[in-house]
Amino acid sequence: MKFVAMVHVQVKPESRLDFEGLADDNNSVMTDIPGLISFDFLRPQDPDGDYVTVSVWEDKTAMEAFSASDANKQAHAAMMKLGNIFEGRPTTNEFDVL
Repeated sequence: MKFVAMVHVQVKPESRLDFEGLADDNNSVMTDIPGLISFDFLRPQDPDGDYVTVSVWEDKTAMEAFSASDANKQAHAAMMKLGNIFEGRPTTNEFDVL
């Protein structure tokens, strides 16, 4: 069964351009990942809104394998190099596709 993960992050206003640059970099990295069907970064239209990543997977097992992978660790390490760009902690919503 297809599985969808949506991660909501609040980015400080002064860090939005840096975060969007990282999003561009991650979009090029998120290719050829086993089980990944699609991956998108969404920019809020409301300047106070959350950014959202939406990933669609063949199943939850594929997403869990990626979460434990070196590629995922490298993506998170790159984000941490930007410093304290977030307001609060990310929240994740998970869904099964009907």
